[in-house]
Amino acid sequence: MSAQAQGQRPSERVENILRLKKIVAEHPEDVAARVELGNALDDNGDSAADRIGPRLAIGWTMGTLVSALGVYLSVKMDTP
Repeated sequence: MSAQAQGQRPSERVENILRLKKIVAEHPEDVAARVELGNALDDNGDSAADRIGPRLAIGWTMGTLVSALGVYLSVKMDTP
């Protein structure tokens, strides 16, 4: 969650999103406003992948599963 969105009431959040949409519509070349708008739209709470511990757990689990699948397929297909 962005620092700006923390502590905002829902109505303030909507006003912020509408303000950013207006800026992006008037100045499509404003990359910073586009990024800020994207962040404002994505701020829906603290998801598990926003913290380092769960992110590492997801990465290690996926790495292990993909490696195991690779070893299994290598044995079954008789490839190195």
